[in-house]
Amino acid sequence: MFEEDTMLETIEKMLEEKEYLALRSTLTELQEADVAALFGELPADDLPLMFRILPKEMAAECFSYMDSEVQQTLLEGFSDQELETVLDGLYVDDTVDLMEEMPANVVHRIIEKVPPDKRDKINMILRYPKN
Repeated sequence: MFEEDTMLETIEKMLEEKEYLALRSTLTELQEADVAALFGELPADDLPLMFRILPKEMAAECFSYMDSEVQQTLLEGFSDQELETVLDGLYVDDTVDLMEEMPANVVHRIIEKVPPDKRDKINMILRYPKN
């Protein structure tokens, strides 16, 4: 675990000073859940850049730990390629959970970007009764 306030200050300073390689190195030393928690503390304007700094595999894992508000902010700012990369890194059930938290316009965009075989699995899970 880390001291969140100190780490947050360090990350904000690195972003401000455009020390992106050092920031990437710092983030990759943390657990994905801890990085996701940091995203929840940063200003919304910094989120897309922070996400792009992460290695792809770590980014997808961190995304699954983020609060739905942070996820929505990122999804709305993603290019189609970034959205596809994140969706490829999520398990089907995580994708379904994500979709249940998002507004209709974001859900529509997700459905458009998932591969057909994953879309079929998502639809199958969505048809299950709640409990």
